[in-house]
Formats: sequence, structure tokens, C-alpha cells
Amino acid sequence: MVKYLWHSEDVPDNMKITQVSGILLDDENQVLLYEEKEGEYRIPGGHPLANESIAGTLIRECLEEVNTEIGDIKYLGFQEVVGDEIDSYAQVRMIAKIKKVGTLRPDVDSGMTYKRLFVKIEDVNKYLKWDSVGENMMNNVKDILGIYDDK
Repeated sequence: MVKYLWHSEDVPDNMKITQVSGILLDDENQVLLYEEKEGEYRIPGGHPLANESIAGTLIRECLEEVNTEIGDIKYLGFQEVVGDEIDSYAQVRMIAKIKKVGTLRPDVDSGMTYKRLFVKIEDVNKYLKWDSVGENMMNNVKDILGIYDDK
């Protein structure tokens, strides 16, 4: 059984990073999602290339998947995937500000042109259908941005 564990610290040196994805925010702190298949939403990201930094991976993937330029990139944490392989591995999550959203065009890898959607931070999990790991990650985003729930 695969388990997902959220960590806000750096990825350990001996852990493989298989994915870098980003919470991309517009000027109103809405999050950019894209629709991979009808009703299935994702945040932009992908596999790092050899000798590519995690920020470099996110910059490249945002341009390839959703033709969006980003800046002010910050490390958020990583999701540890346990039980999928012999060794656990990391899926890094970053946060970045959107500098420019270009016109829609096909993803260089898949050839698909993805629909983009901007959603409020509190609605992200409704679209991505993340479990508690995703909720913890989005709480970290709210903390970074100084957004507090009224309770």
C-alpha cells in the first residue's frame, strides 16, 4: 500500500526527487490549475532533467504545460511516497508568483492543450481531490501568504 507523507523540511540528500510541481499564484492569490482530462485537475510540474535545479524544473514545466512565466519561486516542501518502490522518493512542491500567462498551446511532451483554471486557495483540494497531505501542504501555503481561516 502506498502512503504519502508531507514534509516541510528539505529533501534528504539520499532521497530521489521524481517530480517538481508548483502552486502558482496570480495577483489575487488564486491558484492556477490545468485540466488534464475532463474533470481531472493538476498543478503544473514534472520530472527534473539531469543537472537541472528544482526551480529550473518548475520554470520549464510551467512553460511547457500551461505557457506561464513564473517568478519569486520558494520551496514549500515535499511529499514522500512510501511503498511504491523499494526506496521512498520525493515529489517536491514549490510556490511561485505568476509573471505572465501566455496563450494556450500544446504541451511539448503530451501534445495536449490543457484548459487553465484559477481557483481560490481554499478551493484547491475540491479540484485536486487531495487527502490530508494536500491539505497540510495548502495550509503551509496559507501560512506563507499570511492567510488565516476564520474559526
